[in-house]
Amino acid sequence: MTSLAHFTRREEEIYRIVVEEGISRKDIADRLGIGLYTVINHMRALLNKTGADSQLQMAVWHYTKARTK
Repeated sequence: MTSLAHFTRREEEIYRIVVEEGISRKDIADRLGIGLYTVINHMRALLNKTGADSQLQMAVWHYTKARTK
């Protein structure tokens, strides 16, 4: 999996919302004032960059990584 340094600014913003709050893609779109499909595209990029298969796996990776620091 990759580091946050490889995320765009928007990807990092969405990543933090996912791992800290676990809210739905629709709720992320509403909060950020962007379209649902834009969030979906960012999530695809995040999953690809982290090597995760799901938002849950990405959050688990985040917290596992945080514990090892």
